Amino acid sequence: MTGPRSLHIVSSLRLSAGGPTQSVTRLCESLNALGAPAEIATVADPEEAPIHPPHVPVHAFPLHAPLRLRRSPELAAFLRQEAHRFDLIHVHGLWEWPGRYARRAALSAGKPLVLSPRGMLEPWSLRQNAWVKRLALALWERRNLEGAALLHATADTEAEQFRAMGLHTPIAVVPNGLDFPDPRRVEGANPPIALFLSRFHPKKGADLLLRAWATLAPSDWQLVLAGPDPDGLQAQLEVLARNLGLGGRVAFLGAHYDDAKWDLFRRSSLFVLPSHSENFGNVVAEALSQGLPVIATQGTPWKDLEPRGCGWWVPPTAEGLATALKAALALPQTALADMGRKGQAWARSAFSAEAAAREMLRHYEDLSAHGPHRP
Repeated sequence: MTGPRSLHIVSSLRLSAGGPTQSVTRLCESLNALGAPAEIATVADPEEAPIHPPHVPVHAFPLHAPLRLRRSPELAAFLRQEAHRFDLIHVHGLWEWPGRYARRAALSAGKPLVLSPRGMLEPWSLRQNAWVKRLALALWERRNLEGAALLHATADTEAEQFRAMGLHTPIAVVPNGLDFPDPRRVEGANPPIALFLSRFHPKKGADLLLRAWATLAPSDWQLVLAGPDPDGLQAQLEVLARNLGLGGRVAFLGAHYDDAKWDLFRRSSLFVLPSHSENFGNVVAEALSQGLPVIATQGTPWKDLEPRGCGWWVPPTAEGLATALKAALALPQTALADMGRKGQAWARSAFSAEAAAREMLRHYEDLSAHGPHRP
């Protein structure tokens, strides 16, 4: 029996766009594997083509000014013409016009709208360009949020933020699902590596990590920062590292994808995500899956790191990070490896792509069973 047919709207499928690209494509791949047809509609950047995951139809449409709003009349026309083919429309992300197009198409076709804010309602995120977001909420985004049949949160903390904003829409809490390659034993780096692997963006807190590292000045470890740099922030971080006197104790390696990314995880001994705000943080699950203990901040939903014995959960400050780093770097490699094994078992049981897709599919089936939703 074929499951509900879903159309997923995401403003970009660039690899450099970060977590949503992975989350949306993995979800759709897994839904298709479970017999619930899923397609993606997106806006294509002229400088970086969208990825095309296997077995998932991707409809990519031109980008027009104003670029910041991801305007695409061609996407809007596609949604008007094709929404009737689907049992529901699922929007990933806020503040841009593809969400407006999707709500109007869902309303016209009488289809349920599912909305995943993807961390964009977190307090730190709302404070960035706050007046722009207040305007977007007033003009269209509040109607999208209140008109959805279902809001998707990736953690309980994100669901709590929905309620704090006065949203009464039903909520499904479903963590992101990821595909993890089998861990391989590799020779660890000498000196051991503490790894930051994420998009270079002010939200990610790499500057906090550099300041924390400078207070410790460990001579027997190396700090490695890797990730895409869509906004040119890496150059500023390199200047900060030099000004802090870090010299050769910090390396910037650029973007790492696919096998290169997994090899970097395997060569490292510790992972650090110093973000001010995350609704989930795919890289934490990926690092855990490869046997790395993790330091994450309380701006992320990873509070279970400590009770599960596989990491630290600290305030998003240089001082908080320094405290955790001091504790981690004082441990022998055997103790870090033991923590990593605990995290690996947790990640592989709780955050697989198939498990997340099955849970999301259950919510889709509930929506379909109750008939068309009228936003």
